Amino acid sequence: MAKVGIRNRGFTLVELLLALGIAGIIAAFSISISSSISNLSKQAMTKARMGTIAAKARQYYRSHKVQVAAAVTPADSVPVTSANLNLEQKYRLDGWGKFLYFRASSVINGLKVNGGSAGVGAIIISGGPNQQIDIINYTTASSLLVTGDDLIVGVNFNQEATEIVLEDLQLLQNKVEAFDAQFEGVDNDSSGGIDENGCVADSGVGCPPTGGNDPNCGRATLDNITFYDCGSGAGVNETASVVAFMTYLYNLSSHYLADSWGNSYQWSDPTDPLKHHKFWSYGPDGSSGTVAGDTADDIVF
Repeated sequence: MAKVGIRNRGFTLVELLLALGIAGIIAAFSISISSSISNLSKQAMTKARMGTIAAKARQYYRSHKVQVAAAVTPADSVPVTSANLNLEQKYRLDGWGKFLYFRASSVINGLKVNGGSAGVGAIIISGGPNQQIDIINYTTASSLLVTGDDLIVGVNFNQEATEIVLEDLQLLQNKVEAFDAQFEGVDNDSSGGIDENGCVADSGVGCPPTGGNDPNCGRATLDNITFYDCGSGAGVNETASVVAFMTYLYNLSSHYLADSWGNSYQWSDPTDPLKHHKFWSYGPDGSSGTVAGDTADDIVF
């Protein structure tokens, strides 16, 4: 029987080109997938670092009662030194090796991010995969919108601020108690009565002021005397408010004149039993309401 021969045949040029084309497509997809995976990894690393920086910034604010300032070299970078956030040098950089941008507002609710109604005190920005910050006017704008592939984290200090305010209010209230104790149970105006009711606004001078009324008036010492002149001289106005008088009288720093959101501490509210004869704060929103139907953030010690 005759054998039928089988001829070995190689790939044609078309087949080779087709195979190379498929291999190229696969390689391109592989590179794209690899790049995407790499960017996701770098993004996760960047977000983690930004979260750590934010937490450290809140710790600094709680300890120092002021925000940490950005580093100057390079300008507006993360302040990682031991005197500031005390972080490793790697926290200056994002996952792509570029310096993170750090900006602190002059007030802790002065910046808004992505249309949010609540302000934050500081922002941290990464330029993202393209390694360039795309947010418009990020160095000056008070309201920032994320654009391009940027990453941004806002640092909210309200919890730490509330804790600081409560400490301030406690100290101020202790001073009120000490002031009251000086005159309670004493015939301060030599009228033959002690801790009389019906006090009137004082028009006298001195510290504490005298002018025909009992400075104590039971528990209404600072509620009924509305004018103070401690002889401090021109240029010092301790008569502006009760909190100004108390800080002057007890030589407290100017820190105690206002709360963490920059609003003056308020004194007493006779319509509200929880605020009567007490210092209190408007809280983060800067406006008041009754305790029962409040805007929910007034702070009373």
